[in-house]
Amino acid sequence: MPALGESHFVQVDDGRRLHFCVAGSGPVTVFFEAGIGRSRNTWAAVAPLVARFARIVTYDRAGHGLSDVDLCDRGLDRLISDHLAVRNAAVDGPCVVVGHSYGGPITRGGAVRDPDDVAGVVLVDEVSELCDELVGLDGGLTDAVYQSRLLLARLRLLPRIAPRLHNRLLRDTGDEALDQQTAQVLAEAITEVRAEDGGVTAAKTLVVEWEQYGESIRDFAETGPWIPEAPLVEISSNRVPEDKLADDYIAQSHIETAERAERGKHVFASTSSHYIQLTEPSLVVDEIRLLVESALVA
Repeated sequence: MPALGESHFVQVDDGRRLHFCVAGSGPVTVFFEAGIGRSRNTWAAVAPLVARFARIVTYDRAGHGLSDVDLCDRGLDRLISDHLAVRNAAVDGPCVVVGHSYGGPITRGGAVRDPDDVAGVVLVDEVSELCDELVGLDGGLTDAVYQSRLLLARLRLLPRIAPRLHNRLLRDTGDEALDQQTAQVLAEAITEVRAEDGGVTAAKTLVVEWEQYGESIRDFAETGPWIPEAPLVEISSNRVPEDKLADDYIAQSHIETAERAERGKHVFASTSSHYIQLTEPSLVVDEIRLLVESALVA
């Protein structure tokens, strides 16, 4: 059994199988969406803690983890459709949806397109279509980084490197939420990252998602704003000093999203890491817990 729970698959309309894991129990399900180029295991420090008070579902987007590949169309519309295919198969009842980075617009898009069971939304340092600088981002250094990742995969060097992000970030965290049980799950997840995310398929999928990012996020912006009706929490990395906050265009887009939401909230992490779910899992868990508790009394 994978580190994050019991394995299941859902078959989408074109025959692809998407993999998801289920753990925990309860009337409210927490459904997690990863960022670009990441599998379910990006949530390995958060999911075990959430499973103590809710049912959880983590899944692999096409081409990542144990899901079938899909290199034809990795635009946001397709990503949201896959997200909803898994969510509708895995969730029966109220759910809190959680997205990191590029998983943010996927999560919000799904919550707007199919809002009936969504009891809350948590966005962890998301990529937002409200941020002009990110909407205009295309190619450059990021393209070179992702292409180099594909080269490393072809040279069979990526399996040695893929888990290092988790290890490096966790080495710097003093988060007491990482007790022995959670640390064991995380260790198992890192082993899975090496086996599943270090290959050519995952690296190619990352490149294709990035190649289609620019046009896709611009289309998303033109058809927005994508603001769910459910209670929404934006968590931002603490990138700049407080007196420079106006210059942090990413955080400003998060603040704007929270302000546009009918029941929105914005919080800052204490560190500058983009991977807040790894460096400050207790912060993410606490915000999820509040929305789960609200759903239970609704």
